[in-house]
Formats: sequence, C-alpha cells, structure tokens
Amino acid sequence: MLSDNEKIGFYEALAHNLTVSIKSISFDENIDDKKNQIKWINEIMHELVQRTSHLRLGTNSWSDKDFYENTKHWVFQSKDLAGDISWALDNTLKHL
Repeated sequence: MLSDNEKIGFYEALAHNLTVSIKSISFDENIDDKKNQIKWINEIMHELVQRTSHLRLGTNSWSDKDFYENTKHWVFQSKDLAGDISWALDNTLKHL
C-alpha cells in the first residue's frame, strides 16, 4: 500500500509518461486513426491530475480500485491503447 505522498508521485509520473505516449501516437502518419487513443489517454490523465489535487488537499475519496477500474474501462475503448498504457505504467513503476 502506498502512502498519499507516494501515490502523488505515482500519479504525477504516470501523467508525465502518458504525455510521452500521446507524443508518440500524435507523430504517427495515420493521425486520424490515433485520435481515439489520444482521447482515452486524456481521460486517464484528467483523472490523475484530479486525484493528485485531492490527495494534496486531503479531500481524496477515490479508492485505488476506482482508478484501476476506470483505467481498464478506458483501455478497452481502443484495442491499440493497451501497449501505450502498459509502457507508461511499467516505466512509472520502475521509478518508485
């Protein structure tokens, strides 16, 4: 179990790594096919920023399971998204 400060660091690092994923997707020649992936990564990033803010303020009411379930839902929205999300999560976890 991570402390709130460790969760904040995790969320911040994951949000950063997701921006890297978006950069690699957006430079693809078939950008029209990638817009859906960018949309769902943006949803994950939005939640990460919100969670970080609530943790810093001491007003967090979300569980870790909520984050997992929401992320899983967004990944299933695009069959090509799993690899980018896996990379971002793996790279983030290596630095904890």
